[in-house]
Amino acid sequence: MNWTQTARVRRLEFVLRPFTERGWDADTITAELHSWMLTWRPARPAEYIRARLAQQATAEHQGRLSVDEVRHASTCPFRENASGGYQRALAAHRQAAQPRRVDPTIEQAAERQMSAVRELSRRAFPETEAVPQDALAPIEDARAQRRQAAATEAAALRRGVLRGPAR
Repeated sequence: MNWTQTARVRRLEFVLRPFTERGWDADTITAELHSWMLTWRPARPAEYIRARLAQQATAEHQGRLSVDEVRHASTCPFRENASGGYQRALAAHRQAAQPRRVDPTIEQAAERQMSAVRELSRRAFPETEAVPQDALAPIEDARAQRRQAAATEAAALRRGVLRGPAR
């Protein structure tokens, strides 16, 4: 999704965790985000996704969703802070829902794979949270990041020029 490109990868990974914990792959998550039919570009995509998932949880709590939509939104991370009535309704829904028919070994393998992917993501895209999430980063930090990105890009371009055109 091109409207998510301005968000940091780790932040996107965090807000999209409800989808990845369901075992969705990148294509499925992309299809879900595309189904939201955005005709505008959010200034803060990760926060928009988080808010949209919170709205789904609220709608589920108020009983405005169909059974399929409830099943879709039931893994939202915001349900832990919900009211007692919501918790009881969710427990009743889970009792009525069909049990999952997933092989435990497949589920464990998928969890191991997701853990490995998260660890590789942390290594490939390290982030230091020097300032709180909502605070603005000091301008010098932003300039240093831009200089580092420019140096990395220049090095990649030099490697490409030295190797010649790809075949």
